Amino acid sequence: MYRTLFVSIAAIAVIMTGCGDGPAGTGGPVCGAGPVYVTLYSHNEDTWEPWVGTREDYAAYRENLVERLHLIRDYGAKLNWQSDLVVLHAMAGQEDDSLAALTEGLNILQYIQYLGFSVDPHGHLFECNYADLAHYIRRLDVTPSGVIGGLPLVDCGTTHLGFQEIRDWRAEIDMDADGVIHGRDVPEATWQPTILSVPGMPGHWFDELSSGVWRPGDGTDFYDHDPKGAIVYVGQGYPHDIVNLGPTQASGAVIYAERGAYIKELVAKVQSGEIEGEGMLTASIHIRDCETVRDNAALVDVNEGLTEMLEILAPLAQDGDIVYVTYQEAASIWETEYNAEPSRIDFEQFSIYAAVRDQAADHCGSEP
Repeated sequence: MYRTLFVSIAAIAVIMTGCGDGPAGTGGPVCGAGPVYVTLYSHNEDTWEPWVGTREDYAAYRENLVERLHLIRDYGAKLNWQSDLVVLHAMAGQEDDSLAALTEGLNILQYIQYLGFSVDPHGHLFECNYADLAHYIRRLDVTPSGVIGGLPLVDCGTTHLGFQEIRDWRAEIDMDADGVIHGRDVPEATWQPTILSVPGMPGHWFDELSSGVWRPGDGTDFYDHDPKGAIVYVGQGYPHDIVNLGPTQASGAVIYAERGAYIKELVAKVQSGEIEGEGMLTASIHIRDCETVRDNAALVDVNEGLTEMLEILAPLAQDGDIVYVTYQEAASIWETEYNAEPSRIDFEQFSIYAAVRDQAADHCGSEP
């Protein structure tokens, strides 16, 4: 039987049962909220041709990516690197011994995994689906993770929050009843996901912004926890930040968090006792998979912005208030340390909620 998760948005709601030994390694009390588990994720898109279309462009992209990987490693953070078709094709065509010599003799996808990070399929799915993307990852002698690297979960409508609709997430990813996805571009390809990450709204106007972990129900029953569900959802919180993305999304949507504000506010809610219990708390940091992000007149250096973000959060990491994990590690911790009890902190509880909601409502109201 499904358990509806926190459909009331009048107060913070965290479902949990009992007290245990507390999350391993946090040093926290036996009963009480644990740390916030934070994941870095990066996307590239089907429009990434200008960054990888020639040998020179690809070499520059690769050099910048390696710099970013080392930066994340040096801060003890974790990355779910999530890729669309264009970059995977460029890697298959450009990786060779001369480039591998720069990364311990490994091609770039092997090197990402060598550093302890994850390689996930991510796509806008116009030409292919997740099974096809997983196939192209395997062509580079890397096993793709079981992480769904985002999907369009919400769109403008009326039934959710008054201005959104929840999509059938299984249909969006072409997943059959048995949990397997069969290739569209490569019909013989198959892939079976186990974890869902970063479900969004086109243009990132108002993504799914919960903190917590649960198994979504079928169809549009995303907020119904199904204990027997095939997929674990690791909530991303509000992952966008001006420091490393610039003040707006590519769609023009304004970014309302700056200098780690969402994560710091979530930690403050734990420390103040506003959030109690052992429900697992999660958050993400969205970073770009390119050297710079242009936002109107502003030009944001991705690695410089990420350095600033990680430096801002370093005291929280040192004190154990946040713990960096991949989405796979988060799901494993949820199952072993939190007994797979569903938890969710609604985005409504945060100071930037009204601004993000109103912007998205205005956007949807302006659409035909």
